[in-house]
Amino acid sequence: NSRLEQKMVDVDLFPEGALMFTEYTPEQPHSQYTVGFNARGPVMYINMVDNTARHGPESRKDPDPCFARVVEGVDVIQRIAQVPTLEDDSLEHPVYIV
Repeated sequence: NSRLEQKMVDVDLFPEGALMFTEYTPEQPHSQYTVGFNARGPVMYINMVDNTARHGPESRKDPDPCFARVVEGVDVIQRIAQVPTLEDDSLEHPVYIV
């Protein structure tokens, strides 16, 4: 979430970003239920729909890297996506997976 990301930036936790590399690859597009980093990290997001056009090379000079795919627990991801969000896109209340 953007508040956590800003706190990490404020304390200079990741001055060059959390990722050692930031390359986007067409072999890992932002298709549904894939996981990507926001810019150089450390904030990650799950693509609930195909977001290749929004986060891939067609939309920006330095596209977000996508590195994983959700293979189990899609129902949990869908329930989390139903949690209301604040203006900065952070969740309105914490979600605990136990």
